[in-house]
Amino acid sequence: MFDANRKKIERLKVDDDPELRRGLDSLELARRFRTDDVPISLASPDKWPSWAPIIDATPQSASDDEAGVRFFLAALDFMFRHEIAHIALKHAEREKSGHMTYKEGEIEADRQAVQWLRGSLRADEKRELGGHPGKVELNLERRGISIGLGIIWVALFEAGCAVRNAKCPPVAERLADCIAALGLREDSGAAEILARIIKAWIGPEEEWAPPGGHPTAQDALAEAIFRLHRFLNSREAIP
Repeated sequence: MFDANRKKIERLKVDDDPELRRGLDSLELARRFRTDDVPISLASPDKWPSWAPIIDATPQSASDDEAGVRFFLAALDFMFRHEIAHIALKHAEREKSGHMTYKEGEIEADRQAVQWLRGSLRADEKRELGGHPGKVELNLERRGISIGLGIIWVALFEAGCAVRNAKCPPVAERLADCIAALGLREDSGAAEILARIIKAWIGPEEEWAPPGGHPTAQDALAEAIFRLHRFLNSREAIP
């Protein structure tokens, strides 16, 4: 979808695009994993679903599979840092003493995890929009994709539940807050990719962009986050 958008292709046909089919099958696999683990009896190559992409833990260098494994591990990295932030910032003690709410702790843990991942990386404010980012900015973009994937996985999990947890901040707001904290440029590749991932999940047949397309990648992501929030917010909240 990312490449098609860049080439101004308005409609994709799954049957004519093996990569698109593989991506949709991967999304379906993710939907199933959100509530069901793989039984031991099926956790072998000969029992793996025929339609599902094979998981290769040691893929060839520079392959699509290697990129997938790297982003998967990087998304886990963000999640682990979020949990470590709860400990480092003493959220349990502060919540127990009444100095912070559970929701405030989740927001602070997100921001701390993003700060740790961002480190000294900064987007190049002098780069002409549309120009190729340098090494530092590309590293920042990769971390933006990884953080976004981690939060979208949380959104997938929440969407599989009959109710949403009102104690936690809305997932779409978490995504918006974390991406904003990275300080990505208007033409951010990470923003465009995350917007396309959300669209592929909740509105692949819908037209989200205004006539002529979104002005920037950040505008496309803002639209996707708004629709994700509306999609998830339709579920009844539990206290």
